[in-house]
Formats: sequence, C-alpha cells, structure tokens
Amino acid sequence: MMIFIIMHRIPPCFRQETWIKTSGRTKPGMSEKCNFPEIKLARGMAILLVVLGSALPKQASISDGECIYFLHTLCGSFPMALFFILAGFAAYSSLLSKTRIRTQLTQYTHRLLIPYAVYSALTAALSFAFSDSADQKTDTGLLRKILLGEEFGGLWFPLTLFIVSVSFLLLTKRSRHPAFLLVCGGLLYVLYIFFPDLILSQVFQYSLFYAVGIWLREDYARAQRSLKSKKLILISLFLLLVMTLFSNITPLNYPITVLLGSMAVLGSAILLSKAPERKFSRFFGELGNYSYDIYLFNCFIQIAADRIFSAMPGTPEPVIVLATFVSGLAIPYLLSKYLIHRSVWLSRLFTGECN
Repeated sequence: MMIFIIMHRIPPCFRQETWIKTSGRTKPGMSEKCNFPEIKLARGMAILLVVLGSALPKQASISDGECIYFLHTLCGSFPMALFFILAGFAAYSSLLSKTRIRTQLTQYTHRLLIPYAVYSALTAALSFAFSDSADQKTDTGLLRKILLGEEFGGLWFPLTLFIVSVSFLLLTKRSRHPAFLLVCGGLLYVLYIFFPDLILSQVFQYSLFYAVGIWLREDYARAQRSLKSKKLILISLFLLLVMTLFSNITPLNYPITVLLGSMAVLGSAILLSKAPERKFSRFFGELGNYSYDIYLFNCFIQIAADRIFSAMPGTPEPVIVLATFVSGLAIPYLLSKYLIHRSVWLSRLFTGECN
C-alpha cells in the first residue's frame, strides 16, 4: 500500500526532529541582511546531514552495520535543532524591530504556511489516490496526521516554525530581553520532557533552540571568537561522537547533543567562511542558499529514488542508500535553482518566496 511505501524510509530526523534560506536574496521580514556567510555554510552542512539521514534505513540497528547505525544516529541527533537555532538567529532583527505584528504575521504566513499547505495538499492527494481501500480514502485520521506533519517527511517543520516564530513574536511584546526568551524556551522544553506526546510536541521541543539562536545573535561577536577555536571544534566533535556511539539520546541529554553538534558545525562554518574561494566553501554555501527548498522537495524525490533502485534485482543496500542520498540532494537543488525560482508563482507556492 502507498502509505507503507511512503513511510518505509522516512527517518526520525524528518519525523520528530529541523531555517530559513536565501536564494541569493534576503527573506523579507524574517531575517536581517545576510552579513554572516558562516550561517549559510552551517545551513549547507546541516541539510547535507538531514538528507543523508533520510536516505538511510528508517529503523537502522547495529545489525545493519556499525557505520550505517552510527550515521543514522548522528544524522538524527542535532541537525534539525540546529536549523531552529539558525532560524532564531536570522529572526533576531525582525523580532526586536518595531515592525507591526500584522506585517510580520503576513510575512511568516507567506514564507511558511503557504508551502506547508501546498505540500500537505500534494501529500494528501497522493496518499488517498494510491490507497487500496475505500476506508483509507475517507480516513480522517490519516488526513489529521498529514495536516500535523506526522504522516509524511518534513511537513511538521514549516508548521512548527510558524507557531514558534509567532509565539516568540508575541513574547517580544512582553519583553525583548534574550534572557527572558531563553527562559520561556526552557520552560516549554521542560513541558516537553514531562509530556512528550502532546499534540504538536515539536513546538515545545524546539522553542528552546529558537531562543538559543536569538540569544546567540545578541552576543554573537563574543560567541564567534570562541566558536572559531579549532580546539573547541575538535573537543565538541569528539564528545558528540562519544555520545552518539555510547549513549542513547533522550529528552534529558538531547540539548547537550545539540549543543555539541551545533558548536562543531558553526565553528567549522566560521573557519570555512574565511576562505570563500575554496571548493568546500562554495559547495556548502550553495547548499545553504537552497536548504529550505531541498528540505521541502527532498522526501518526494527520495521516496521515488528508493523505489526505483530497490526494484532493481541484486542492488546492494549501500548502493541504494548512496543513490537515494545523491538524488535527494541534487535533484531538489537543480529543480529549485533552474525551475522554481525562474517563476514568481512557483516560487511563492513551493518555497514561500514573495520576491
């Protein structure tokens, strides 16, 4: 059945885990002018990990091989939370500006809710069209899961980011101090620890990291000096690998995992940004430019690629994973750059860009 086909290879990082991207342009109202090339590079690194994680078997275990199990755990550990940190970082200026709430809500709606609605409608149409039974074609429970982003890929992300962004926009009318916002995010995360099965639990889970991004931007000059330390990058990476290999990631230690992974990625991005002419810098920068688009398109492409390559008799699992990974990264990038963004209306519908 189509539903089980769809669910076959969607990893935890797409289901329960999460940015704002610029395709050479600044997103109106959602970020300040991009004066931080390392943020774009960090988005590129994070989206590569997300796409790799989605190409791996959904329920990877140690029996699938130590390498696959390690990559599956690593890719599902921190990249989506890093995207919320980067989103909070990018939203800092607009949140603390005197722009009217109605204007900012309109901008959030265009950027996040329109793509969410388009992809939800597409997902629902495909799911119901390929269902085998009449009951499933009228299954309101399935429709509810799709609308909440639980049934397919990363649809939960734009909905969650919209709710989190609006929540913090309203909180800034109470107090604009980053410490206050950080406390609010922390309290919401505590609620997530005790009530992980709440509806839209991702809102409680990721608000903390959005607040961390705002706090990071507030004191970024000092934070940047620490993050670019090669010693700190290596220590963070080592501890992240140790946690990934030897401990289970739980709500209690998850913030530590996110902290370590984010420091390693941001520190590496800062160092790469000092040499923009290098191939790695250009590669991750280009991925960062289209990270939101790649995320939104990726699931559709990877499901199709997985089905095609899995149907080839005798195809080894590593080949399927590699082909699915490359397809999920390259095809959405090419579609976005050379098709979607060539049309104003396609760009508005599929990526939420208004200009």
